[in-house]
This record gives sequence, structure tokens and C-alpha cells, in this order.
Amino acid sequence: MNPEGYRQHFELEENFWWFLGRRKAIQSLLASIPNGKETPNEKRFSILDVGCGTGGMFRLLESFGTVWGFDLSQEALRYCQKRNQTGRLIQGSALSLPFSENQFDIVLACDLLSHGWIDDDIKALEELARVCKKDGFLLLTDSAFDCLKGAHDRFLHGVRRYTIQAMKPRIEKSGFSIVRISYMNMSLFPVIYLWRKLRLHQNGSDLKAISPPLNRCLTWLFMSEAHLLKYYNLPFGSSIICLAKKP
Repeated sequence: MNPEGYRQHFELEENFWWFLGRRKAIQSLLASIPNGKETPNEKRFSILDVGCGTGGMFRLLESFGTVWGFDLSQEALRYCQKRNQTGRLIQGSALSLPFSENQFDIVLACDLLSHGWIDDDIKALEELARVCKKDGFLLLTDSAFDCLKGAHDRFLHGVRRYTIQAMKPRIEKSGFSIVRISYMNMSLFPVIYLWRKLRLHQNGSDLKAISPPLNRCLTWLFMSEAHLLKYYNLPFGSSIICLAKKP
């Protein structure tokens, strides 16, 4: 991601509808893990956030355990430090994680595999499996459906999008067993599709500040879907979300 992309993420991650909805969906699946119900000040899990970006997931993850942030970009980690998360930040490649085997209870990978610097997504998943404890969990989100490729992907260096049919065997081949896998952001899929087609030959990210009323409306839509993910898998959406366990 270029420096402008990191700046946008840092400025928008706290309150922008997309990030709020994704965090809610991730929270729903984290809470489904045995002993995953949040209890203030109780640190149960060791958690590795691979491709942590500017640290927008840290506050949520810290309510479940002790968090390590890991990213290839020093620029991203500098933004993490601005969030006062300075204790456990490590720079490196997801293709060669500098951690021992079976170290973490939960490994998080948000929109990691689609990035251009991941030239072997199976190898990256195998690394996530290697550092995950036996009976530990992988929680993964990533971009869905090639028909949504456009300026936003180019700006964020996203080079691939997945279907569940393509993602599931990759996760299983790496050594995890699927607990839940679903699409998310279903209700806004048609709008995103049309928007991406209109901007197909333009440049720049879709992540831009919008009016508070519109942001509240989009947040409500995405949050409602995130609540449904507690009980149902969604048939399509702009992203995939998966919870998998290491046997």
C-alpha cells in the first residue's frame, strides 16, 4: 500500500462504515470461539495480527487477549505506534514469520492474501498454520469476486479476489479445518459492483469520508449483516470471512 493509503486507513478506521462492519463481523466469530466471550481485563488468548496495517483491529483484539502486530511496512507500524500500541510490533514478511511453531492461540489475517506482495498465498497460509497452536484458530477476511476488481484494488495493491470455492481448499491444504466460512457485505454488493464499474479506468481508493447520515446508514446495514453471521452464512458479498481451526 502506498503512503496515502495508510493515511486514509488511519484516519477512517475508527468510524468509517466499512471498518465498523468488518470489526463487528470479526467480533461475532471471535465470540463464538470457546471461552471467547469478552470479559473486561481478562487476557485469555495470545493473538497475532498478520498484515495489521495501521492497527485498526488492536482495540477489539485486546479485549480478547494479548496482541502482536505484524506488517511488512514500517510506515504501517509507525501509524500503529500513533495508536499507542507500541509494545509488540514486528516488521517482516508473512511468507516467513519470525515466530516459533505453535505460538499463538489466534492468528488474524485481514485482507492479507489478496495483496501483491503475497506471491504465494498457500505458503502464507502454511506460515499462519505453523505459528498457530494446536486447537488454535485462524480468522481470515479477504476480497471476493473478480467482478469487483477496479481502481480500489489497484490503489491498495490488491491483485486477486477469491470465491469461497477457491478459498476453502487453500485454507484446508495449509493445515486448518473450516469452522465457518461466509461472504459478508451482501446488501451493498450491487452498489459496490456498479461503483467499481463506473470507476474502472479511474485511480484512487473508495475509502473517502462521507456525510455522517450516510455513514450511519451504511454502518447499520453492515452491522445488521454482521449480527446475522452469528447464525447464518451469506450467499454472496464483497468479502469473505472465515474461522478455521488447527487440529
